[in-house]
Amino acid sequence: MLFPEEKYSLCGDQFLSIYYGDEGTLEENIFALAQNQAIREAKIQGMMDSVVIASSILIQYDPSETKGENLIQQIKEIREGVRKSQGKMRIQSALVSLPMFYDDPWTRECARIHQVPPNLETIAQFNGIASIAGVIRIHSSATYWVRYVGGPGLVGLIPLWQERTLLAPKYEKPRAWTPSRTFGLGGHVTSYYPFEMPGGIQLLGRLPVTLFDPNRSHPAFEESPIICKIGYRIKFIPITKEEYDSLERNFEKYVYDIRPDIFEYEMKGDEGVRGH
Repeated sequence: MLFPEEKYSLCGDQFLSIYYGDEGTLEENIFALAQNQAIREAKIQGMMDSVVIASSILIQYDPSETKGENLIQQIKEIREGVRKSQGKMRIQSALVSLPMFYDDPWTRECARIHQVPPNLETIAQFNGIASIAGVIRIHSSATYWVRYVGGPGLVGLIPLWQERTLLAPKYEKPRAWTPSRTFGLGGHVTSYYPFEMPGGIQLLGRLPVTLFDPNRSHPAFEESPIICKIGYRIKFIPITKEEYDSLERNFEKYVYDIRPDIFEYEMKGDEGVRGH
């Protein structure tokens, strides 16, 4: 049974970082989530908060209640419990379905202004797919794992399973701007642009609703300004221009399709495993 090896690093007298590898694999991310879940459930004295960042955990603690070295020792004991699971990880997760307007006019106009081919055409050609419709079918057939969430509102997804892995080249020269609420593909990672901002990956489409609301104006953001959290799974539902316009126009009434559950995954030292 293969488990990522961890490295501990004390950052000042209040923070501890635990690294589980730098290859960016699904298994590194899942093990970090399982370990963090076990750490939080242990309610270690002096630990104030913890967060998973890709393949690492950042822990904040109160130095008046515990020392960094003592915290590391307790976490190592918790780690042994996670390892005794025989590689069967159980992660608190959720399945989120998102309406995506693929090949939308905003991303096409963005490509035109930046004097590059429509991005879905580039993706089709790069992957040897005959049509844009084929790219949309393959991309929307997959379930995606939220590997990272960055600020402000950036999200990175990797496919849990896909009938074939779509890949896309990055721009040689990044775009000056990217339409807001768009998803793009760079390598095998699908990434979200919450605002208009520079970008260097091939654009796929646009959402009629937002995934990041710092003002928490919609009821779905009452507890958090972000919809997608690390360890969630994402399904994209292709929609038409008419459906897009209706959802965008009635955003205040939109009900996000979020179904909390437990995600089970068997560690096998590679990424060729389907979770459920």
